[in-house]
Amino acid sequence: MKKLVFIVTMIALCITVWAQAQPRKDELAKKENQSVNIQKADNTKKGNTRDCNPITTFPWSESFENLDGNMPECWTQEFLTDNEMTWRNLEGAPDNVWPMAAQSGSYRAVMITLPNQEAKTKLITPRLDLSELTNPRLRFWHAHYWDYLRVYYRTSSNGDWILLDEYITGGTFNYTQRTFLLPNPSDDYYIAFEGETRGTTGRGLNIDNVEVDDFVGYVDAELVNIIAPVAGIYQNLNDPVPITLSIRNNGSEALSNFNIKVEVNGVEVIDETFSGEPIPALSQAEERTITGTLDLSAEGAHVITITLVTAEEDQVPTNNTRSVTVTNNVCTPVTTFPYTENFDDGTTFPPRCWSITHVDGTRWGRNTNPNYSPPAAAIGRNQTTNTISLLVTPQIAIPSTGTFLLEFMSQFIQEVNYDGINRFAEVMI
Repeated sequence: MKKLVFIVTMIALCITVWAQAQPRKDELAKKENQSVNIQKADNTKKGNTRDCNPITTFPWSESFENLDGNMPECWTQEFLTDNEMTWRNLEGAPDNVWPMAAQSGSYRAVMITLPNQEAKTKLITPRLDLSELTNPRLRFWHAHYWDYLRVYYRTSSNGDWILLDEYITGGTFNYTQRTFLLPNPSDDYYIAFEGETRGTTGRGLNIDNVEVDDFVGYVDAELVNIIAPVAGIYQNLNDPVPITLSIRNNGSEALSNFNIKVEVNGVEVIDETFSGEPIPALSQAEERTITGTLDLSAEGAHVITITLVTAEEDQVPTNNTRSVTVTNNVCTPVTTFPYTENFDDGTTFPPRCWSITHVDGTRWGRNTNPNYSPPAAAIGRNQTTNTISLLVTPQIAIPSTGTFLLEFMSQFIQEVNYDGINRFAEVMI
């Protein structure tokens, strides 16, 4: 009996010693928080503020490398909640942080999310003297999984924080670079990255490669998309086709001095000088419709190539051009009977002069199966409930006299992950 008591006692002792030797995750975070910064000025701010002269040489950048795991000098932190969770200079992926690495190099600034502990902390740059910069620009990379990030600036050490942008929906799961022109530059300027951890739902916030420079003399007109005409197969395009573009100005000055050149099958048909409102520097993509229109009434495929040509040399000419292909079928009404379509032609779908009216969730296409008779079929897959998609025949001129019969074969199959599949194996009139 004594032996049994001794064994149980030893097991209990081992468990106690092991438990005491393992720091709790929140306790570990608190200890690390205490060692991150060397000076705490008051109850809401702390950071390394030794010999912090303003930054006056640009471009200025911070990669968070070569700091022996410490935060950069002269960066400070401001706590907005009682839970004082700090930004830390980290390598790898401790505490389930996502992403698991820096954007480049080995280190980045990280604000960790702990279970059931929501916190909000600003990571603040050193004082920046932007008074001599013509067009100060901020660039940085960030990634976070469900936690929130907001970016602020202020024009003096005692000024109000002004929101530049926020990322508070879903998450930015992969590193993304953000670019801003900094408003109201001054000689006492600060930028803050405010992290808000979401307790159990988040996996931390990551900031890397912060840069401020003077953004001047940079030209980049980007043709993001050709909104119209839309690529596809059409019937009887007899009316002029408008041209609508999505254009983004990635340059340092407002964009107004450029031409829009349009080619159809390699032949230039439009060279129009842009005459709309200037597109602001570093703008979001803006939709613009030009004056010229296209004649696509001829039978066949029309490869439409559109290029933005700037007066000054474009720094990124590879994003100036986009193309779409519009095919026009000149269709006349069906007047010869019997008319049959069995979908055997595997080179194109829908068949010539047929059309499809799409509704989200439904797709029409061609499929073959040896169990079909004949083996080819038009197949409509419906992935959501209560949706409609029309596969439309060519125009059929049915005489006013006589009797005409529509015959078709169909099959309905319920499949996993789909609401239904409609197959039409043959249509004959």
